Amino acid sequence: MIAIDTSVAIDFLRGEGSSVSKVESAQRLTDSIGISSMSLFEVLHPLYHRKLDTQERIVRSFVHQLRLLPWTRMQPRRQPKSWVPSSG
Repeated sequence: MIAIDTSVAIDFLRGEGSSVSKVESAQRLTDSIGISSMSLFEVLHPLYHRKLDTQERIVRSFVHQLRLLPWTRMQPRRQPKSWVPSSG
């Protein structure tokens, strides 16, 4: 499994080339791409509060294709074995 972070998810949803390439590469390398529940919150929270229903539906559709990874209090101390970092 390869996990994507918040920045990659947002950039992918915006159609930014480098993140689209990263996600497509990840899809070729593994049968499972994940996103942490914290990253999902960071992506959905502003859309929900701004009542951007169309964008929220797009994000939810994208996320349904991913494996949702639990966020635990130990998470910040761990780094996944495989991950797609943001470009920054």
